[in-house]
Amino acid sequence: MAAKVISVVNNKGGVGKTTSTAFFGEILALFGKRVLLVDTDESGNLSLLFNHFQEDSADIMSGLTMAPQKNVSEIFKFRYRSAEEVKSCIYNVGEYIDILPASKRLSLIPDFLLLQSKTNNLNNQIILKRALQTIIDDYDYIFIDTAPRNDILIVNSLMISDYVVIPVRSEGFSFKGFKEVLAKLRELQDEYEIAAQFLGAYQTAAETSTNIYKELNAQYEELLGAKNLPSIRKDIKVNEVLSISGSDLIKYTSSSNVLYDYCMLLIAMGILDDDTIRAIKAAYAC
Repeated sequence: MAAKVISVVNNKGGVGKTTSTAFFGEILALFGKRVLLVDTDESGNLSLLFNHFQEDSADIMSGLTMAPQKNVSEIFKFRYRSAEEVKSCIYNVGEYIDILPASKRLSLIPDFLLLQSKTNNLNNQIILKRALQTIIDDYDYIFIDTAPRNDILIVNSLMISDYVVIPVRSEGFSFKGFKEVLAKLRELQDEYEIAAQFLGAYQTAAETSTNIYKELNAQYEELLGAKNLPSIRKDIKVNEVLSISGSDLIKYTSSSNVLYDYCMLLIAMGILDDDTIRAIKAAYAC
């Protein structure tokens, strides 16, 4: 059965996209689901978290030398369309969990694709889709961590996705990024009839007792209704989570509310099978 593909998106940085992607993957792997994490942000924070980020030298950035480790950049640059090629960019990082990493050279890809499109009639919007479809039956879930901007890489992520979730913070810039993502998703749905379904938005690092949280939550409730997903409480700061390796996320947060919140968020997203839902609820006796 083909994997469910979920993009974690917001055009505003610092809202918890990478942390969310890591928790989603680690939790589902813990419950025996085969997970692929895809890093499409040249900052490579997700790759760093799972010990597969490599610094790109000046020679690599200029194209004088090949990188010692392939990553998602090669998929875009060489338009990989065979399972063997795609798997050469994927690395195992734990039981049931793999990563397709990124690095700084990914920042060159949007301009590279734009230049190619001027001389060739190429479909740059579905490069990632064509690549991931070759290995999609190898996984139960694929989570895509995206960069905080609106470009061809975001379009590629949305084109392969079955679902989209948007983490937000209790401030106006995050709300602006949220609305921009929804607009882009609707644009792609109209133009390409893509299947990506917006599951909802959820607030991260939420101080639920503050006025700004209550005011923004009311705005999300008015705009989204039932798709205003549960908030993640501010028990562990994002930078604290990113200071530990992905394989330690569960151990590090096992006694905190943040792990429970991410488990409940996964259930609320409606992407889990009944057995996994029962297993998660049994783990928390709820």
